[in-house]
Amino acid sequence: MRRFAPKSDFGPKPIISSANITMDSRYHEEITRWALEAHFVPQVLVEVVRANLGQDALRYQLGRHPHFHFDNNRISEGNAYVESQHAEILELAKEDGGGSRQRRALGRLLHAVQDFYAHANYVDLWLARYERPDGSYPPPDAIDPLHPALITHPDLITGTFVFWRDIIYYVPLLGALARRIWVHPTSHEAMNLDSPRQGWRFDYAYAAARTRTLHEWRRAANAVRQAGGQDAIAALTGIGRERP
Repeated sequence: MRRFAPKSDFGPKPIISSANITMDSRYHEEITRWALEAHFVPQVLVEVVRANLGQDALRYQLGRHPHFHFDNNRISEGNAYVESQHAEILELAKEDGGGSRQRRALGRLLHAVQDFYAHANYVDLWLARYERPDGSYPPPDAIDPLHPALITHPDLITGTFVFWRDIIYYVPLLGALARRIWVHPTSHEAMNLDSPRQGWRFDYAYAAARTRTLHEWRRAANAVRQAGGQDAIAALTGIGRERP
């Protein structure tokens, strides 16, 4: 995978649509492992990754449970979902044997925040704010995923999926033809940055998701440590336990 575009590529480019409904699973796993592999034993990190990827089960797509992916402008609901998973992690820190459930909650919330940058226009708002006089932009790893003025920006939106309007894009052969004719500008199909096929802005969504993933992990770890000390962290991560 090409992580970041060459500097000369940081300029206006057309969006290339694809048939993805959510950020490609390979990038969810890659980002999650990058942020967590130094903090978890491999045997239990698998549980976090599995829960993360489980959010992309078909029953959670096609407009169902849109807050799991920050779809359909369910930004406040998505934020509430993330908070509920943090609350579950914290509550389980006070119990014995809650490590597996904590890891599943962590995987679910990380999936949601990773999708946020691929499904919202946050990257566009950040690029507009930091565009240079020559029309270029700072590199992707400069993006702040929690910029106070952008995370609550009045123009912040996420792509919508309307079944009767958008299902055609995911039908083989017909989808490619439909994209050539017309795509609603605020649809998921038009807005998503789910993979490099969407063009150079994917690199910014990817970088923002990586930084946000690390932020959410540190937040969860600090809360668990305060609630139950090092034993609670060991129960969550498997590090320091002979049998996680």
